Amino acid sequence: METNATTDLQKEIKRLLSIIGWSQKRLGAEIYLAKYDDDNELDIRKTEESVKRSLSRNSTKLEVLEHYLKFITSHQDYLKTNYSTPLYISTNILPYEIEEEMKKISTSINKKLSQGT
Repeated sequence: METNATTDLQKEIKRLLSIIGWSQKRLGAEIYLAKYDDDNELDIRKTEESVKRSLSRNSTKLEVLEHYLKFITSHQDYLKTNYSTPLYISTNILPYEIEEEMKKISTSINKKLSQGT
């Protein structure tokens, strides 16, 4: 189900943003500044709002969220943290039961990492 994958990715992106101390607005600004050479305030604000909407709508395409995830995890601020991103994203290739177990494993790893054990 793409909606579950969308929601999972949105949650993971928000989790990573909190780890590096960024807001959704900051993510939008960083994405804009990495892509364009200018500092057009209006365009930066548009990108910030677009990112914010993408992280709250179930209709957001997975490719967009995967781009955000990749951007965050390759950014210097994230690389300094020594965190990993153990999140299983549903592919709809495996049987439903296996996909659910993979998600449980990912969740368990995340909990253990956040507890420091």
